[in-house]
Amino acid sequence: EEKAEEPKVKEEPTTTTTTTTEASRLALRQVEYYFSDESFPFDDYIQSKVDEEGWVALEEIASFPKMKKITEDAEVIAAALRSSDSVEVSEDSKKLRRKFPTPDEDPDASKTAFVSGFGGKDLDAKETLEAAVREWTEKHGTVAKVRALRDLSRGEGRELDGSAFATFDTEAEAQKAASLNGAVVKGRKLTVYTMPDWFARLRKKRDAIKKKKTDSDAKKEERAKSVAAKIPPGSVLSFAGLGSSTTREHVRDAVKAKCPDLPVKWIDYEKGNAEAFLRFETPDVAKAVLTALGDTAELAISDTDVTSKVSLLGGDQHAAYVARATDAIAQSQQKRKHQGQGGNRNKNRRLS
Repeated sequence: EEKAEEPKVKEEPTTTTTTTTEASRLALRQVEYYFSDESFPFDDYIQSKVDEEGWVALEEIASFPKMKKITEDAEVIAAALRSSDSVEVSEDSKKLRRKFPTPDEDPDASKTAFVSGFGGKDLDAKETLEAAVREWTEKHGTVAKVRALRDLSRGEGRELDGSAFATFDTEAEAQKAASLNGAVVKGRKLTVYTMPDWFARLRKKRDAIKKKKTDSDAKKEERAKSVAAKIPPGSVLSFAGLGSSTTREHVRDAVKAKCPDLPVKWIDYEKGNAEAFLRFETPDVAKAVLTALGDTAELAISDTDVTSKVSLLGGDQHAAYVARATDAIAQSQQKRKHQGQGGNRNKNRRLS
């Protein structure tokens, strides 16, 4: 930083400049991640869009939801990627591709070692990090090239993480370097694998993540089916037009007074909302409540000046309600899991 010997008036950047600069930074990081070793080889969709020369249309990448949140300006994306050390932009700025082959297709894979553990303030530049890796690896063989790697899997940064690929002249040299996995250099423990071994470990990790997501999706689907079975179509009534002081008990008492023989199964309502949702055991019970309210389908709420308009949730409205109920149950279960305590502390209460 410059020493502030005298106060200086700095011109504030315009909103447009700031926004464009930030968009460029985020776009560079996001696209580099799409084309990274951690993502590209495992992304079936992007793989399906790669042409014979390895190019992917920039407009395809720009159409991704995450990219749209950053910018929809293809020129900003192309300009940002021209400073990338891992992604190439075509001359017409319409296509993108990796600058290096993926580890599973690299012809030098067997001669390449993944080395990690280098770091420190003196190694925060790409050239100095690569020089440090080269200095160590050359003790174990002739090194043809070194390529520093960036951490693109966390947050919004693209910092160097102290790792690199070092390609030797022979496979035996790469194997020799890998045999030193765990060695300590300047107080830092190194991780060293051959590229095929490193990629196999990465693939195993990605497969585990994919399986976890598949299992999670299956649980979500199972939960949705379970909730839907408990809330059959035609079993939920909407009570609209409630006042800011209306409580759940007000709604419950009003329904009990009007329909004493038609029990409510569940009330979804939070004080201050304009609408409550009442579930009944079967569609027949909900229909009977509506019938009891007469042609106006209105209900005076006990101890208030409110008259609620009552209607049956059907079609898309019912489906949306079931989806919300499913999400509420999932959030409740997740909260209990994190807190390590049982009991339902939701504001949805079962009425006995």
